[in-house]
Amino acid sequence: MADGARLAVRVSGLRNSQANTAAAPSGFYLLTAVDNGPGQQASPAIGGIDMTGESGFSQWITNFPYAGSEDLVVPVGADLVARSTLQVVSADEHTDCAEAPNGCVLYLRTDHRSTGNRAFDVRVPLQFTAAGASAAAARQASTGLGEQTADAAGKVSFTWTVPAGFATGKHTLTLSAGAGILAATTFSVAPATTPTPTPTPTPTPTPTLTPSASPTPAPTASATSSSEPPVTDVNTKPSGALASTGGSSLWLAVGGTVLLLAGAATVLLTRRRRMNA
Repeated sequence: MADGARLAVRVSGLRNSQANTAAAPSGFYLLTAVDNGPGQQASPAIGGIDMTGESGFSQWITNFPYAGSEDLVVPVGADLVARSTLQVVSADEHTDCAEAPNGCVLYLRTDHRSTGNRAFDVRVPLQFTAAGASAAAARQASTGLGEQTADAAGKVSFTWTVPAGFATGKHTLTLSAGAGILAATTFSVAPATTPTPTPTPTPTPTPTLTPSASPTPAPTASATSSSEPPVTDVNTKPSGALASTGGSSLWLAVGGTVLLLAGAATVLLTRRRRMNA
């Protein structure tokens, strides 16, 4: 919106009581303030709190003002609705919305009599254009979404698909009736990203098993029952009478032959001597 624009504002659901309870506080403030995040009071107020009704930078909404302030406040109707106008600016001598990390918001909160009550906080993000920008130029740069019809409770609900090629960055969606903006919110459009293809996993090769040579079992002697004596290659000295008889018999037989031959020679020699005699 244009810096310094004047908004027509309608606020509903304002339970108000002189007892100043948590469910029905005594009053509310409507103003422009620096956004400090959800659950935190938006502060400081741009232009300050207007207690005189002259600047129009803030509004005091209550049915229970101080004596002598009756002409400075905005009353709450029997339908719990308050209607007013508000001038919004992006900076004052102390604060600049452009330098605030979260920017600024159009802000509704309970008044100074119940400052800590956050139950009624309402934030509407604000995005400013240069002061002096014409409404025609602003409309030319905007995209219309058509007319929407509110239900019996005064609520408007619709869906909208961001078209391809829509400008990236932060945008403001506003709901207006006539010359006034009833509500506004912001949204951001991020640049399209090219999806990264998922790489096809490389199959893990199956290891080939090379058969190893089976060890040849060492021969083992099996104990079998046999009547034959065991055979051995180790020469052993014969022992016992049978072994000695075998070897001596051979020599005795040879010796006997020699003796017999010698005896025969003796006989022949004796006979020859006798014959000669």
